[in-house]
Amino acid sequence: MNKKERILQILFFLVFLIGLSGGITNLIKGVSLIMPEGTAVTPYADNVYRYLAGILLGAGLIAFWVAITIRKQGDLIYVMGTAVFLSGLGRVISMITVGIPTEVRLNVYVCLELSLPIVIWILQYLRQKEKSS
Repeated sequence: MNKKERILQILFFLVFLIGLSGGITNLIKGVSLIMPEGTAVTPYADNVYRYLAGILLGAGLIAFWVAITIRKQGDLIYVMGTAVFLSGLGRVISMITVGIPTEVRLNVYVCLELSLPIVIWILQYLRQKEKSS
C-alpha cells in the first residue's frame, strides 16, 4: 500500500469514527440531547433527528468499508468526500443564519468537515493520476 492510500485510509477511519460516535449517540438519545432542559420534544422533531442520526451512522459504516477496501475504490472516494464537505457546508449555513453555537467542538467539526474532503480529493486525484501513468 502506498503512502497516499494509507493516508486516505486513515482519513476514512476518522470519518467512520465521527459517524459511529455521532450516529449511535443521537440514535439512542434523540432530539432531547440538544433541547434545553424542560423543553417538550415533539414526535416529528425526534423522528427527523433520529432518522438523520441513522444516515450519519450509515455514512460512517460506508466510510469504514471504503477504508478497508481503499485499493479497490475509485470515484466513491470523491462522493464520500463531497458528502462530508456538504455536512460542513450545512454547519456554515447554520452559523450564518442562526448564529455560532457555544459548543467549541462544533467549530472543530466544521473545520474538519471542510478541510478533510479537500485533502481526500487531492490524494485521490494524485492516486488516480499515478495509476493511469
